[in-house]
Amino acid sequence: MIDDCHKFYEYAIVEKIMPLIEYTTFDISLEEKKELISSLSQTASKITGIPLEFFTVIIREVSGPDAWGYQGKPLRENPQYNSSSSTD
Repeated sequence: MIDDCHKFYEYAIVEKIMPLIEYTTFDISLEEKKELISSLSQTASKITGIPLEFFTVIIREVSGPDAWGYQGKPLRENPQYNSSSSTD
C-alpha cells in the first residue's frame, strides 16, 4: 500500500490533482464545519488509502430555502418543507 501511496503522490504532483470532497448545506456553525472537514477527510483517507494530506474539502453554504431548488421549485414552495418549517 505504501508503494501505491508513493505512486499516487508522484502522479498527483505531476498532474496537479487532489481528491476533492464537496459538501453543500444551509448555513452551519464553525464547529460543524471543522467536524465535517475532519470526519470527511479521515473517512475518505481510510477508505481509499490516500494520505489525509491530499484531501481538500469545500463546504458550500446555500443562503436559504429560496436559493435551493427541489422538484423544479424553490424549496420554500415545497409542501414538505412548509410542513416541517416554522420560519418565514
